[in-house]
Amino acid sequence: MTASFAIDVSREGRSLQLNLAGSFHSGSVGQLLNTLERNRRGVSVAVIETSDLVHVSPEGKRLFHERVHTLSDFCYRLVFTGKNAGEFIPAWTCCF
Repeated sequence: MTASFAIDVSREGRSLQLNLAGSFHSGSVGQLLNTLERNRRGVSVAVIETSDLVHVSPEGKRLFHERVHTLSDFCYRLVFTGKNAGEFIPAWTCCF
C-alpha cells in the first residue's frame, strides 16, 4: 500500500512553509502546484520541506519538472529543503 500524500501549510510573515509527507506521485503534482498558487499572495519565498516524503516516484518528479513553470514569476522563489530536495529542483536552476 502506498502512503498517501499530504501538505501541511503555514505562513510566517512573507514566507510560505510547506511540509510534504507521504508518497509523491503524478497525482500529487497538481495538489502541490495548486497549493502554491492558492497561497502565493503576499509571499516572497516558499520553503518546501521534503524530509517526510517516504517515496518520490519518477513520474511525479518528471511531471513536476514539466509543470513548475506554470507558476510563472513565482517558480524562482521556491526553496526545497530536506532529504528529498534534490528530487524537486528543476535542472534549469543550475543556470542561475
